[in-house]
Amino acid sequence: MKKFRVGIIGAGDIAVMHAQAYGELAEECELVAIADTDEDRARRLAEAAGAEAETFADYRRLLEREDIDIVSVCTPPYVREAPIVAALAAGKHVMAEKPLAASLEECDVMLEAAAKHGRKLAVMLQTRFELPVRQIRHLVSSGAIGAPLFASAANHHWRGERYYGKPWRGTWERERGGVLMNLGIHTLDVLLWMLGELTSVRADMATLGNRIETEDAATASLKFACGALAQFVCTTTHPVDGSSLEISGRSRLVRYPLSFAAYAPNDAGYPMRDEAAEAELAQAAEAYAQETRDAVEGFAGPIRDLFAAIRENREPITGGLSVRRTIEAVTAVYKSAATGVEVRLPIGRDDACYTTEGLHRLMKTIK
Repeated sequence: MKKFRVGIIGAGDIAVMHAQAYGELAEECELVAIADTDEDRARRLAEAAGAEAETFADYRRLLEREDIDIVSVCTPPYVREAPIVAALAAGKHVMAEKPLAASLEECDVMLEAAAKHGRKLAVMLQTRFELPVRQIRHLVSSGAIGAPLFASAANHHWRGERYYGKPWRGTWERERGGVLMNLGIHTLDVLLWMLGELTSVRADMATLGNRIETEDAATASLKFACGALAQFVCTTTHPVDGSSLEISGRSRLVRYPLSFAAYAPNDAGYPMRDEAAEAELAQAAEAYAQETRDAVEGFAGPIRDLFAAIRENREPITGGLSVRRTIEAVTAVYKSAATGVEVRLPIGRDDACYTTEGLHRLMKTIK
């Protein structure tokens, strides 16, 4: 099996995680080049990764190497679109750090480039590859909990002034959003991946605990085409880090961290614990885990899936088309929070929030 030859553009903190993941998959790939405007930082990353990688101060020189198959784009959000499009145009497959884009317009530019040049575009949304997340999705999609009716999801973090001290963080122009776009997006993405097409959003947000321009707290009520309702919250003002998710049918529920609940009615119509149904859910989750025991978690998960997608000529699990729906949901949350009204999807190209400029102009009206 031919090894994929990999380049990384951007050598900051998140690039370290990409490099480590490629190292975990050394039987399938080789890191051969790193580019960063600070070439010394690129050299330090190569050394830390134990890779004999050529380094560049200009990512365009890296893209000139015809032997590179895949490029990880790990630049800050405000300088992500150009290298992604350039890499695709140079015939490279791309693993993009999240968020993929600041707007649907940017998403579509990237997707059009991928289609035009016949390349794969995947996004580092590694939460989809956690075993409990995949088990929950299997139980939902297989009908093990019945038709999903209600879901709730939370993404709680705490971040202080030093975190927001980087000049690109906490600003619309550079970070391209706040906690929703850059942290909560993981949990929101998983919720959409499990429940499917989103039809409408009603949301609110605020900046509560940090001196930043963007939001550090957001809440949203979501409606799905499958009929389910969901509540979603995210913040960087919570003293306990952690994510939670639960999806319930009429009488069965599955939650993250992985656990199960099931009830049957007694003679008066009140709930009685259904231990047999809970055991059935647990057995189905374990059977799925055994069937997929060779799957890879962490940052290596989306990367290994990209390798397989290239070989099998299919869309990656975290492919750009799928992630566009997540960016559309983020856009809808922002628009609803700014306007105070319910936002119906899809968001068309004629919507002011379709573009980065239009969306950011609206968001700056929130006081």
